Amino acid sequence: RYTAAIRDGATQRLEPRGMAPLSVGQVVWKAGHKTGITQAMVIADQATIRVDYKRRRGFLTLTGQTILRRQSPGAVICLPGDSGSTWMDQRTRAGALHLGGDLNGSYGIATDLRRVFLHLWTADELHGYNLNHLNGWALEESEYLLA
Repeated sequence: RYTAAIRDGATQRLEPRGMAPLSVGQVVWKAGHKTGITQAMVIADQATIRVDYKRRRGFLTLTGQTILRRQSPGAVICLPGDSGSTWMDQRTRAGALHLGGDLNGSYGIATDLRRVFLHLWTADELHGYNLNHLNGWALEESEYLLA
């Protein structure tokens, strides 16, 4: 079992209590390594973005991404080092995995956890497995597999 928000000495962290997809207009939180607990609003949930990995791979195009925006002027919602943090809803249900943002930390990019899980499991592991048990998410396997 997980708890919502825990204060451990000077450290604060959020721990998920299940999973739920994020939707446009929703206010969400994450606990990042560099930024601590931050709040943002989902402004897109099916964005296509190009990410420049420079010498490693060049540009990659990612589809179905979640875009988040800071709630107040000057707030920083993400910095390098926050990648891998989980964006959660008001009930601390995990919805998306943080992967990056703009240079000012005003905007963040995250991947829907359904996509993450489908990429981690092989096709054989998915065959005949019903992922709809994840808090009632409606899930079509072909919708979330990337070519």
